[in-house]
Amino acid sequence: METYWRATESHPEFPEYRNKVGAGLCLGVDWSHCGKPMFEKLCGVGQLEIPGIDPRFTPPILPQRIIREISWVSKRDQQPRTIVLKTGYKIHFGSVEQGREKFQGTQFDWVWIDEDMPSRGLYEELERGLLRAEGLLWWTATPLANTELLYDIHEDAESGLADMQTAEFVISLLDNPYIPEASKLEWIRKTPENMIKVRVHGQFLVDVGRKFKEVGAAHFINRQEFGEVPNSWPRWLVMDPGFDDPFGILWVAIDPMGDAIAYREYYERGQTPDSIADHVVSVSGGEPFYAFLIDPDSQKKTVANQGMSLRMQLKLAFEKRGFKSRHTNSWSQLANNDRNAGYMELHNWLKVRSNHTPKFRIMHDLHNLRRELRRHRIPDPTGQRPTEIGDAVGPSHLIDLMRYLVMAQPKYERQEIKRLQEDLGPSAFNQWKKLQEQIKQQRRGPHGGAVRL
Repeated sequence: METYWRATESHPEFPEYRNKVGAGLCLGVDWSHCGKPMFEKLCGVGQLEIPGIDPRFTPPILPQRIIREISWVSKRDQQPRTIVLKTGYKIHFGSVEQGREKFQGTQFDWVWIDEDMPSRGLYEELERGLLRAEGLLWWTATPLANTELLYDIHEDAESGLADMQTAEFVISLLDNPYIPEASKLEWIRKTPENMIKVRVHGQFLVDVGRKFKEVGAAHFINRQEFGEVPNSWPRWLVMDPGFDDPFGILWVAIDPMGDAIAYREYYERGQTPDSIADHVVSVSGGEPFYAFLIDPDSQKKTVANQGMSLRMQLKLAFEKRGFKSRHTNSWSQLANNDRNAGYMELHNWLKVRSNHTPKFRIMHDLHNLRRELRRHRIPDPTGQRPTEIGDAVGPSHLIDLMRYLVMAQPKYERQEIKRLQEDLGPSAFNQWKKLQEQIKQQRRGPHGGAVRL
């Protein structure tokens, strides 16, 4: 219906809508999907439920009388390429399998995506194609495994971090007035519980069986309200080298109460140790670090790095740039990679305490870490097979860094205070002590909110 209204400029909710480009796109998983259900729903007889009319003979949504011609990918299989209306307006059909390059430079008034869209590059290309018309994209889907991109849009909108206007409509099978109630109940009875959440209630499959269910609003800090992390707080740089996989880095500060705050992230593929060191030194801006911590797999040697371990390459790159920490110098301490113990300890740090704060918090604009925490889930959410606490599926590069940090048991180093007193002098040191007391009092309060620093 949305396709018909947009293509014919007859939208009942937006009567002022006018097409600017003269074309829209219906995008399916493959060409057979374009034929069934997309083209069939749009142009087939008997697709509408109209009171008083035999449902076998209801007219099509897009009637033949307004169509000038149809070009086909396969007419025999009813797989269309383009519908041209008598107004000259074109409704194009496309397949996700065509890839990003096929749609480079194309422009549309609107795009309809149905079901899976695994390609982020293709999605971004379609977004660009809507810019001229200030167009609309709508996405209809059962939120199964291959809709992680849709889940990102959902999560960004839910958290208020979306960079576009977004509306979400969740429709339950129970809302459908055209399916007999007995048929609904019989289908639900035969369906596994985790699939009921997805297919009946519209809950994302990536949200079913979440490993970190405790993570919520209390774990995220608004950077603008919080301010800068004080240089007096010990900082840790935690790294998980990867070249085929993303190279992950977390910057974490330990506050006077011994709580951790992740305040910066790095998540890139295909970078060299030198380019990574350049980035780390550039963004760290002279911040004082207590220690560097690294995945123990960084000790492995490969042909690609000329027989030198990644740990050694990073050490030399940091050393060349004069980048050091107080505890490990330019070296990186090897992390404890015990998955079971690490996950158990991380859950302890993420547990919300009586003061409404967890021991590990995250700046709200660390998007990659947020997404990993939301997507990481237990392998079998039905609980039908036993799992160890370390078992999980989903992206975990930055979660692993959280695990490494908590296993290192970082503390607010009291021995740093004497050195700080010498560096600051009596007046500035007294101001610093007053600030720490403010933080402690705020943490003891009923809401545990962060003070402005």
